[in-house]
Amino acid sequence: MMPTHPFHFLSNCFSYPEEGIVEGITEALNLLAADLELVDEYELAPMALQDQQAEYVRLFINGPGGVAAPPYASVYINNAGILHQQGYDQALAMYCRAGLEPIEGSESPDHICHELTFIGLLMELGDQELLDAFIQEHFSRWYPAFHERLMLADPPPFYKTLAQVTDRCLQQIDMEVFA
Repeated sequence: MMPTHPFHFLSNCFSYPEEGIVEGITEALNLLAADLELVDEYELAPMALQDQQAEYVRLFINGPGGVAAPPYASVYINNAGILHQQGYDQALAMYCRAGLEPIEGSESPDHICHELTFIGLLMELGDQELLDAFIQEHFSRWYPAFHERLMLADPPPFYKTLAQVTDRCLQQIDMEVFA
């Protein structure tokens, strides 16, 4: 099955920007933001790859004074501030409930890019019960704090728009779930 849900796109946007991946991503984010009535079409200007990589590092990996907005659930769940704790375990448990095993890679299973991919997959599969559980029991427990830290870090327009689009997509899930 080919990934088609916007959450797969959002996942790619929250991944480390690499050559060959970032081409067209700003235009696509502009279109999605316009569809969600967040910004006028083509409001964002593309960032140079090196600039986007530098901002990604500053926001999500390491910057002056520490990581501005760590993109890992385990950092926020129970205010642990430590990787591979409860948020990590929760994410793995939810993946296992879906019959999935995380692929060994450079990012932890509780990284926002993996969790957004999981949301998209559950939506594509129509597994509303697990989607509701994942969002209510896990994702909504940490994402608001992440979003707040990201916005306080004065992100460039790309990452600010990405956060707004992600919020709007999550709100639409909430509206569908609680309708």
